Amino acid sequence: MNRNIQFIAQTNIQLFHQLQEAGYNDRDLICIHQSYQLACRLFTGFFRGSGKPFLAHLVGTASILVSIESPIEIVAAGLLHATYELGDFGDGSQGVSSKKRNKIKQQVGKKIESYIARYTALKWNQSSAINIFNHLEKLDQTHKEVLLIRLANELEDYHDSGVLYCAKYQERLDYLNACSHLMVAMAQKLGYPNLAIALEQIFKESANQNILPFLQNTEIYSYVLNTSSPLQRLIGKWNYRLTNRLKIIFDNHDQESSALIDF
Repeated sequence: MNRNIQFIAQTNIQLFHQLQEAGYNDRDLICIHQSYQLACRLFTGFFRGSGKPFLAHLVGTASILVSIESPIEIVAAGLLHATYELGDFGDGSQGVSSKKRNKIKQQVGKKIESYIARYTALKWNQSSAINIFNHLEKLDQTHKEVLLIRLANELEDYHDSGVLYCAKYQERLDYLNACSHLMVAMAQKLGYPNLAIALEQIFKESANQNILPFLQNTEIYSYVLNTSSPLQRLIGKWNYRLTNRLKIIFDNHDQESSALIDF
């Protein structure tokens, strides 16, 4: 917890080296290697709104958690924090489900999966940030650890001014003006002064950064760069609609069994 956050890895190799230099053992390295392989499968073709590869953001979040000497389970959860929100499980669905949770538990274990699920359930916006800050002392230890992952995510998002390269970046700056002091204070209260210092410094730099307009991306949020053929995209669209329509039918048992599926 006493290390300054001076380096944020962006590749798996950089993260592996950082882990070794920080004194994590072979078992820890195997855990992160396996988690990274899973992330590669879940986030193929994904990018942040800035155009930055999504895997780089995930690695960066994990790297920040390494810098503050987090347990390896928290580091791995940071690497996989967007699993349920955005991960591609091959069925076109988003969000948490029992099937997905069981699959992730088999891949990385119950403890890491539990952090990921709790992270997904953590509401994060201006009003929720205020509420969390006001009740921080009442949070259980796991909730505090999940909040730590969230703060690492925020630092990674802003450390290279990446969010300013997204479309409608002014909305991100408005959010920053409203919540930055809360996040800095949360890091302090959680017992991570160097994380608080890094957040405060990066937030100030982002607020004063000028980005060339022609370098900004056209996306607001994370997205998938679809390189498949038109036929593959059409089949994928049909599968997505069919899967969601069937889910609606099976979730509502009171519907007539003759319900039609149309495209």
